Amino acid sequence: MNILVEGCDNTGKTALINEFLKINPQYTVIKCNAPKDMESARVQYVNIVDKLNDSDNLILDRGMLSECVYAPIFRGYFPEYMRELEKSIENTLLVLVSCDEDVATKRYDGLFIEETHIPKILADFREQFRVCNYKDKITVDTTNRTPIQAAKFLDSFMGYNEI
Repeated sequence: MNILVEGCDNTGKTALINEFLKINPQYTVIKCNAPKDMESARVQYVNIVDKLNDSDNLILDRGMLSECVYAPIFRGYFPEYMRELEKSIENTLLVLVSCDEDVATKRYDGLFIEETHIPKILADFREQFRVCNYKDKITVDTTNRTPIQAAKFLDSFMGYNEI
């Protein structure tokens, strides 16, 4: 099974992925590039869906939900095509990494987003997760979990076809 890891900056996605790879070294991480416009985004995500559907043991560090959250904020459009693409993804567990607002703020690294955006982005990710068309999805809350605890929690779900 593949894994798509999503969430606001400073929630612990990279730390979770790094610890998960120590437990499951057979996985390969792939990343999305920040698209410049909606058409380049659409092409990128169609290619990613194809890759996910044709491969196993991939971890996508950000992707579809991130585009739904960040495109309206930073590029001025909502990727309407995303809901249809989500329906075509097979054999992939969507993982929303989340934490309390105060924890994300304490972890704030000054990169990519502004600290004042954290509450809205956290809420937007939760909403996009709620309405998305993924069959298999879980939330990993890192508020009170270390990265290794979060990775072990995620590892406990691997191998199940339905969550």
